[in-house]
Amino acid sequence: LIEPSDIPNAPRSLLVILSSGCPSKLDAKFTTLEPFDHAKDKSSKQIFNDLCGGKLAKWIDPVELYSKNKYFVSADGCLAAWARVPNILAGGSVLMMQNEYQQYFYPGLQPWVHYVPVKKDMSDLFPAYDYLVKNPKLAKKIADNGAAFADECLSPEAISKYFGKLLSQLSSCYAS
Repeated sequence: LIEPSDIPNAPRSLLVILSSGCPSKLDAKFTTLEPFDHAKDKSSKQIFNDLCGGKLAKWIDPVELYSKNKYFVSADGCLAAWARVPNILAGGSVLMMQNEYQQYFYPGLQPWVHYVPVKKDMSDLFPAYDYLVKNPKLAKKIADNGAAFADECLSPEAISKYFGKLLSQLSSCYAS
């Protein structure tokens, strides 16, 4: 878990801070108090209030969320954004991703092919976004490539096949 003193510099916190300064380009809010709840001191609640005025985002139906937005940022918080990345890819939106933590399929994703890489400090987020807006064909190609990757590699059948093969290979290690 993230330490309270590290919360303001965590990538997801930086998104919330950037969003407050440029809401026309970025709408980022916390959806849970989890990173703040595990703190051993009261300073974490003050950090939360300082970062976002003490307000959590309202819940949005995922179908609505993923169907009405063209660009999404996935950034590490306390953990990786485990469920978000496959949904963004499958939804045909442009994924702008910062990640230190990895899911099993991340090595198959190629920067500027399936997603747009973003630095941990988010310093390149708005320049990358502006570049994509000025180059809609590139943005569409990245979104289409991400959707094709999700269809090929992240469908229930593909996941089952992948883990079946993995478990088979692991079992052969124990059989010998």
